[in-house]
Amino acid sequence: MHINAFLFGAGHHTTGWRHPDSSADRVGDIAYFEELAQLAESGCLDAVFFADGHSINRQYSAGVPWLLEPITALSAMARATHHIGLVTTVSSSFYTPFHAARMLASLDHISGGRAGANIVTSMFDAEAQNHGMAALPPHAERYERAEEFVRVLGQLWDSWSDDALPRDRENSTFIDPERIRPIHHEGKYFSVAGPFKCSAFTARAARALSGRLLRSGPGVCCQLRRGHLLRLMGQGCCTRIRRRYAPTAGKRRPR
Repeated sequence: MHINAFLFGAGHHTTGWRHPDSSADRVGDIAYFEELAQLAESGCLDAVFFADGHSINRQYSAGVPWLLEPITALSAMARATHHIGLVTTVSSSFYTPFHAARMLASLDHISGGRAGANIVTSMFDAEAQNHGMAALPPHAERYERAEEFVRVLGQLWDSWSDDALPRDRENSTFIDPERIRPIHHEGKYFSVAGPFKCSAFTARAARALSGRLLRSGPGVCCQLRRGHLLRLMGQGCCTRIRRRYAPTAGKRRPR
């Protein structure tokens, strides 16, 4: 079993922020989230997780909005922690595969192989209206796009071989062109030439992130072939967690 902490504003209770000792004054303070990640790590949790949305309900005056962009926040939290997984939410309805692949790979490098992603199709028309759409596409169409989105992510990450950067100073060869391949993807929703712009994942998590798709009603649900934290969790992170906590298996306690 893997356990992660779902970090959300000043807590999950709708009006919990009104308590005088709540963290309501710190929801835009990255130090607060670094402290939460450190606390979760000290308790031997496997990961911290951020949900995300692309709109705000300004009519709901009692709600605490999420202020920071998750991947940016997790990149900072990576530098304040050592072992814990860092899982973000990415919308396949609004991101392009190349953009998402680059951000996630960057987080993986920054964190030393601890990045993970929860791929969603988003929920509200208000989100779509911030991305040039009048409304969200139909459910089945969004999940069809998500299926292609996840497939292209894997293709981009796998476009670099492990030995693509020889860094041969004598022969003035930093990259090996034969080890970096275009993907030439032409699909219904995306046209992506590739290759990717970033070197392979720290722990080759891209291979674990290829995913498989399960049909559910009119749409599809993206699930990971290996890894158990969320829909898309880097295998490298899970390996690090197992290696660190194996000596205390069955005795989960802070260090």
